Amino acid sequence: MKHIIINDPAKRQVKNKSKKTKIKPNSTEVLNILENKILKEEEFKSLFQTFETFSLSQWDLESFRAFGLDLESQEQNIYLKSKTNKYKEDIFCFVDIETTGPNPRQEELLEIGAIKCNGKGEVLGRFESYVKVKKIPEIVTQITGIHLDNVKNAPLVKEVLEQFRTFLGTSIFVAHNALFDYSFLDFCYKKIFGIGLYNQRICTIDFARKTLPAPRYALKFLNEFLEIFTPEVHRAYADALTCYEIFQKCLKEVPQTIRTTQELINWIRNSKNKNSELN
Repeated sequence: MKHIIINDPAKRQVKNKSKKTKIKPNSTEVLNILENKILKEEEFKSLFQTFETFSLSQWDLESFRAFGLDLESQEQNIYLKSKTNKYKEDIFCFVDIETTGPNPRQEELLEIGAIKCNGKGEVLGRFESYVKVKKIPEIVTQITGIHLDNVKNAPLVKEVLEQFRTFLGTSIFVAHNALFDYSFLDFCYKKIFGIGLYNQRICTIDFARKTLPAPRYALKFLNEFLEIFTPEVHRAYADALTCYEIFQKCLKEVPQTIRTTQELINWIRNSKNKNSELN
């Protein structure tokens, strides 16, 4: 498969304390401070100077937008545009990845698939690429159907990540079980480029739990339960497409009082149905 980007209308460095330790995206600490707040310029600079990841010589907003922070500045105040952007007019990127294993410290990125659209559901672009790797565990081949022959002519991970960062831009990162996809990619970006992902994110598991009554919320189950019927599963672009379709169904159940992107993010995160099951 060739790497394609089509513009058309139509997962702080982790300390491995135990095998069960979850990967915490470096950006989580930054976004937790920025979201729902307005910071003075000096507060903003002080925030980023506390994180050794950042060694930017320039403090212009475009430098931060280059790795996902969609910032606005007014009268020496800085805030995320999600605070004022209407979600129906914002840009969302639905992402899924395939990997050679669950731990980015030991395994590799194998495939990325993504669909970018606005809040009205109109598709703005698609991204799909294999990543060149030297080995693929048999269990991964059994699950995904991806063989070494499929990736022998694929671009190297650095090239794919550069291309994907450009495609993602400052859009809202959306995935099913978003912490995994976001965290894996964040680790890869930090390892190769020194700066991870700083896009805000939405998990469609949380969104579906809040809005869609279903006995289970795994992607494969929802694909059939919601009659989406994406033919392939455990392939990056196909799963990103299913995620996109789930998101569109969830949006129909959002209260009219929710208007901005930040309000949508807050509503999804703070209103989880704890009685629902993932599997």
